[in-house]
Amino acid sequence: MNAWTKFFLILLRIAIGWHLLFAGLAKFAPDYRGSEGYLQEATGPVAPYFHGMIGDKVADRYAVLPVAEGNDPASVSHAKRCPVALAREWDSYCNEFIAHYHLDEEVHDTYSPANFAASTTGLLAAENGGILVVAGLDQPRILRAGLPDGGDKSKLQKDYCDKTVENFKAATVVWMLYGSKPQRFTSPWGPPVEAERTPEQRVRDYVAQRERIRKAQAGELAFGLNTLFGADKTKDLLAEKGEVSRTRADLARELDTRTSRLKEALRDVLTPEQAQKYGPMPEPVKATGVTAMSRLEWIDFMVRWGLVLSGAGLILGLFTRSSCVLGAALLLSFYLAAMPLPGVLEAVRVEGYPYVNKNIVEMLALLTLATTASGRWAGLDALNPFNWRSAKPKAPPPPPDRYNGTVVKGPAPAAIPSHVPSRR
Repeated sequence: MNAWTKFFLILLRIAIGWHLLFAGLAKFAPDYRGSEGYLQEATGPVAPYFHGMIGDKVADRYAVLPVAEGNDPASVSHAKRCPVALAREWDSYCNEFIAHYHLDEEVHDTYSPANFAASTTGLLAAENGGILVVAGLDQPRILRAGLPDGGDKSKLQKDYCDKTVENFKAATVVWMLYGSKPQRFTSPWGPPVEAERTPEQRVRDYVAQRERIRKAQAGELAFGLNTLFGADKTKDLLAEKGEVSRTRADLARELDTRTSRLKEALRDVLTPEQAQKYGPMPEPVKATGVTAMSRLEWIDFMVRWGLVLSGAGLILGLFTRSSCVLGAALLLSFYLAAMPLPGVLEAVRVEGYPYVNKNIVEMLALLTLATTASGRWAGLDALNPFNWRSAKPKAPPPPPDRYNGTVVKGPAPAAIPSHVPSRR
């Protein structure tokens, strides 16, 4: 291998490493939304695996728990039917809020419920868009009924936070089941029509439409090259995908609005001294501990750190072969999650060609680099003792045979004496 070949292979390694490193660093940004949207749009033969692996965060947050068979729905608290994903999110925030402002500590400071309620009259008396008011629900009375006069201030505040979260859960479940919003439906027989749909019904429509699109993309449209030149065949599918994306965004935004109002309600319980002493609560609240991380959070964690470690290893030439294999594995997963199949026009349009995109090209380049020793040519692998080869020094070649000029193989022949003594 000549010097120019080595030079350009080293440049190729550094360029790919630079790309992977900054792709990983971008995923540490506070506004990074994670890989859920990318995996939700997965196409190709392994798409069902990706879909099942991450689920659907929006649909999970709207999954109201059913009433157990034999129980009267009227006797079951609405708060107990709150979707598991949403309840876990709000409970986690409430616990972090209480811990951040030390509301779980014993503070021997009397604070009468009357004064406590007076400090939050603006919140407790406000309807706030149907969030706080539910039939028969009165937060000040609940608070006064549960706590005696002269109670501990922190205990009052902590109980208020817990009750506020429970009330928000109940009100949100009522909204999901009985709230309504006009939804526009397209009709093949005439102009679009509008109908009142509850959030629960809108989620069912969204899931059914999403599954219909996935089946269409996994069918005959996926692999036929003729779909590249027949835009009419996929025009309706693209329009339907846009409608699904808008519905998903609307559903997520409505729940995010309720989450924001819950946070405002919790902040209103603080005194100015508490708010100034501990400062604002950091957002968003991340799951703490390995066991608390969801599967999607694990995927994001491994992807961002895998890209950073692989890119840094390629730039520095440290553990170069391992970095090449790690980067190639990540790029292969990206390719399988968004295969540029002919029937998926938006995936093909990004790169311009069917079946082949930059992910597969970079993956093949990394596998090629893994077969070379570029890290020892220019990199820290030259200083890595694990890459040193304990090669034994080669013995010098034997001298040529003095009789016929050929190289003697095997042990050197015995020297022929110049005078053979006589046996006499």
